[in-house]
Amino acid sequence: MKALRISVGASVDGLDKLWQAASEESLKLNVSFLRKNVSRIWLVFEGDFGGQIYLTARLDKLGDGACFVLLLDKLDTAAWSTNDGDGKSWHLFLTDHPRRGVNGGMGGGRLRDGVWLHKEFHQDEKWRKMVRAELKLKKGTRIS
Repeated sequence: MKALRISVGASVDGLDKLWQAASEESLKLNVSFLRKNVSRIWLVFEGDFGGQIYLTARLDKLGDGACFVLLLDKLDTAAWSTNDGDGKSWHLFLTDHPRRGVNGGMGGGRLRDGVWLHKEFHQDEKWRKMVRAELKLKKGTRIS
């Protein structure tokens, strides 16, 4: 199986009931799929329009209440403040072949058992602590 990007949608208020019911059913299917495949899915942060992969984290290593959007903002501001927040994104990456990693600029990203953090951030304990706290990483999860 090749890698697949997954988008999780949400329903929008004010639309006709048929569309809303279809959207809610789609969201249920997406959540069910995520639960069944959680150990094969990674959260990926990127900046500079894919020019730098900041972080990858296996989904089953994230704790309840993980605040990943705030963490993405902090990483992006530190790495690409000249972009004023443009070009940052996150996505979910499903693969049966984690050794292939994630394509992207500045060497791409690695898919590890826990969390992979770009060397720009990994070398600073402050960032590793922030990642652990914001993602509410489960006990024993390594950051490499």
